[in-house]
Amino acid sequence: MNPRAIVLMLSLACGPAGAGAPVTIALRPQARVAGPVVTLGDVAVLSSSELDPLRMLVNLPLGRAPAAGETVTVQREAVAGWLRAKSGLADDVVRWSGPASTQLVAAIRRVSGEEIAAAAETALRDWLAARAQRSDLQLQSLPRDLEAPEGELRLRPRALDATAPRSRMLVWVEVWVAERFVRSVAVPFHVSAEDLLAPPLDGPAPTPAPREVKLPRQVDTAPVVQRGQWASMRLGSGAVTLEARVEVLQDGRLGDSVRVRQQGAAGGVIARVTGPGQLELAR
Repeated sequence: MNPRAIVLMLSLACGPAGAGAPVTIALRPQARVAGPVVTLGDVAVLSSSELDPLRMLVNLPLGRAPAAGETVTVQREAVAGWLRAKSGLADDVVRWSGPASTQLVAAIRRVSGEEIAAAAETALRDWLAARAQRSDLQLQSLPRDLEAPEGELRLRPRALDATAPRSRMLVWVEVWVAERFVRSVAVPFHVSAEDLLAPPLDGPAPTPAPREVKLPRQVDTAPVVQRGQWASMRLGSGAVTLEARVEVLQDGRLGDSVRVRQQGAAGGVIARVTGPGQLELAR
């Protein structure tokens, strides 16, 4: 660790004598978050006569930012507890002001269906070029626009699992912002191909299908979530806790890992059953 950073951390942990001037933290009523992580500087206005500790506190991460379209409430008590645990600042050094909670809103951008379709078409044309001398494709339906957090947008078409062209082909495009996955979108095409090429003899071996890992079931208890049921899924990270309504795709008992799907999402995720109608995102 940088010696300067060590000195700063020690000064923060020493309380009023080592920290120097008090730090005033005014919680904002509402905050827009552009990055994948919420920092103390996002949710509050900080002031102090000492610059170095102030810089450290402004960049202190609180947890994961809400998804596009979500609003999350962050309580001052949760932020204060997180601050004590991570910085070592004593309560009498920090002066709080502003509201008792703040509303976090993800800064969003619109991703057009044309952008998604163009990424899918490029991937499919490249795939066809390696398998046919002549080919043509036509977009069957344009994907709908979607909202995503602000940041570096990445459209990643998935590898096609077909070994030869078909008349109707589906290209899945994953929408990412920086390193944060947003959603998968299916783009359908009508395909015609002539003069198919022989596959290379030294081509890569097919990728095995991923195995689904299941925890042992408790045979003496009934499922606490059932397929087709709507349940609440929580995702906690630091002082920020997200909650989403999901559709359960598998029966599950307490402690089981089951597949769930958020409303409007094309794919599912794995969540752990924590109680009747309650789940948490598996890590």
